Amino acid sequence: LARYHKVGKHTPGNAGLFSSGRDLARYCLMIQNGGRWEGRQIIDPAVLQWSFTRKTEEGMGDARGFAWDVWESKPYV
Repeated sequence: LARYHKVGKHTPGNAGLFSSGRDLARYCLMIQNGGRWEGRQIIDPAVLQWSFTRKTEEGMGDARGFAWDVWESKPYV
């Protein structure tokens, strides 16, 4: 579980995913491939779309989806 910092506007969702670099790369490739890995559908594309859609209210600070920061424009140039 993520450690709760007792701040109303921002509770980080870190400390919840641990992996090897190799497995993390596979996971990211599966996401890029619409939830498919080695010919099998692992995550429904609609679930992926939902998870990358903003869930936090406007003006609440960082835009967050389900387990992800959501950038509506490129944050870094």
